[in-house]
Amino acid sequence: MILTRFTRTSPASGFLVGGLMALTPLGIPTAMAASTWRAELSAGGGYDDDVLGRPGENSSFPILATGYMNLAPSLWAVWAPGRCSLSGGWSYVLNAYESEEAGAYHDNSGQAGFGFRVAPDVQLRLDGEVEWFHRTEFQDYDFNRQEAAPAAIWQMDDRWSLHGTWRRARIAYPERTTQALGGETQIDRPDELELAVGFDFNERWRLSTMVARLAVDSNSRQYEYGGDRISFGISGDIGRSWAVGGEIARERRNYDRFLYPIQLPSGAVRPGVGREDVSISLAIDLERRIVGNTRLFAGLAYLDYASSLDDYAFDRTRLSGGVSFRFGQPAAAAPGPWDTGIFGSTTPARNPLSPTVGANGVTFRCRAPRATSVHLVGTMNDWLTGAHPMTGPTPDGVWETTLKLDPGLYRYIFHIDTTEWRTPEGAHLYEDDDFGQRNGVLDVAAPVTDGAGGGPSSVTNPR
Repeated sequence: MILTRFTRTSPASGFLVGGLMALTPLGIPTAMAASTWRAELSAGGGYDDDVLGRPGENSSFPILATGYMNLAPSLWAVWAPGRCSLSGGWSYVLNAYESEEAGAYHDNSGQAGFGFRVAPDVQLRLDGEVEWFHRTEFQDYDFNRQEAAPAAIWQMDDRWSLHGTWRRARIAYPERTTQALGGETQIDRPDELELAVGFDFNERWRLSTMVARLAVDSNSRQYEYGGDRISFGISGDIGRSWAVGGEIARERRNYDRFLYPIQLPSGAVRPGVGREDVSISLAIDLERRIVGNTRLFAGLAYLDYASSLDDYAFDRTRLSGGVSFRFGQPAAAAPGPWDTGIFGSTTPARNPLSPTVGANGVTFRCRAPRATSVHLVGTMNDWLTGAHPMTGPTPDGVWETTLKLDPGLYRYIFHIDTTEWRTPEGAHLYEDDDFGQRNGVLDVAAPVTDGAGGGPSSVTNPR
């Protein structure tokens, strides 16, 4: 199979660069409640000028340019008591092509993972995945895959993270047989060592780079290869409802045992030995958050695949777009029994994390024992994500900050590790934020300062 990852890319999540479900983020996973879950349904379509990613213009293989429709449901859950975390999920992708010759494909995958935090800034993980891929046409692309991926993650400071992963898989192709072993099913065993570095440029933008060493053993000699890959990526927010991601990657493969018939000047044919492929891929994705949990997405992916054998060189462009609906329980404790109606009850929630008013101002608290940074974001700072960092964690895992506020109504939420929006636990009041979570609402009834601060702002929540 040529460039499996590219050929099966789908707009399921709206971000092709990140993939449908990332088992492990690049940095230390954000702190969360004892359990959380999310579900997503994406529907869309696009245009693919090379459906199969097959060899190019000099080959007898078909090149199919066609539109397609896509449907992709997924489910993900995490249980994180103490220093351990258990995660699992399922995803499904259906791509139905306009061309009858291209047919359709079904891609089912299930994931499970275990993580253990050995130190506040170091986590060890073991993730596994099982995948079943089937095409209604060209069944030689069908495969069953099992993969295990131990990893170590080090959050070096607030901005830098280091992620090392070893991936070991077994891929069986039920419709392919080996010639050398008398018709046995083809089985590949890829090994991949990855080293990734992430850098949070600021509160909105994240840069990443990854280098990987590849090696594939197979009982079909011509599919054995070694190689390397390097990639650079960027992701971030542009405006209050837009997000963008991009990645460029280069991969090299050496098929030292590849047997290919070579035409000699005399007219005789003999087997050739060796083949080298070099590919460059580019992906750009855009997402627009609209009402509630609904998002619009669009993506462009391009692949230039060069080979020392002309028959295996090709290029490919894929356009995608659609809409996604996300549901779930945010990674935060649910509001208390006093929280009802649009603002909740007027009775303050009885919780040690509730905001408290004192002589020095209003103290906000957030329990996030495994976080590396927590910021208070709200109308008191015009929803600027980096304006009010919180200090912590305490031995109990609590972060806090104290602000001098004028009397008025304030809406607020916590931003954790630059990636997670956390609904405040123990807020006096709550209201929906139109992004699937709830903001805390605080009514400062009496002056607690000498006039510092500008009071509530009418600036819209940027999420």
